[in-house]
Amino acid sequence: MEHAIEHRVLIATPVTLIALLRSIAYGWQQENLAENARQIAAAGRVVHDRLGTFVTHLRKVGTNLDRAVGAYNEAVGSYEARVVPAARKLSELGVTDDEAASLDAVERRVRPVVGPEPAVDYVDEPAPVAAPRPAEDPSRRDAAVIDLTVADADGPPRLALEA
Repeated sequence: MEHAIEHRVLIATPVTLIALLRSIAYGWQQENLAENARQIAAAGRVVHDRLGTFVTHLRKVGTNLDRAVGAYNEAVGSYEARVVPAARKLSELGVTDDEAASLDAVERRVRPVVGPEPAVDYVDEPAPVAAPRPAEDPSRRDAAVIDLTVADADGPPRLALEA
């Protein structure tokens, strides 16, 4: 026995050998599971980082869409407040028989992104948007309020148009 141990030889019976081989197989299996867990954790970190970047880009798209809707609504308000009255005046003077075409404001708002907050701070946060106000005179069925206000963080709302 001492001679075998000095030469790094293990003398085992068949039953002991089977138990030893099963123990070694179990150790290798656990090592494979641990390696898989490390790879899954690394892939999870990559996916989480990419989701944060994607959410950042998606929020920027939403902010810009909201700004585009606001700009469109401001243009519609300008058209209705300035261009249409001038066109009506021309019609009244007999210059043309055509009525100025009307435009509708866009009432849809961008749905906010609900997701993990990215690790970086935003420089360009979307401004809060005021909800549409109801018409003040309920007896007028054709009365409508188009709220085109865009609240700035550093000042009052910029524009409100009643039709």
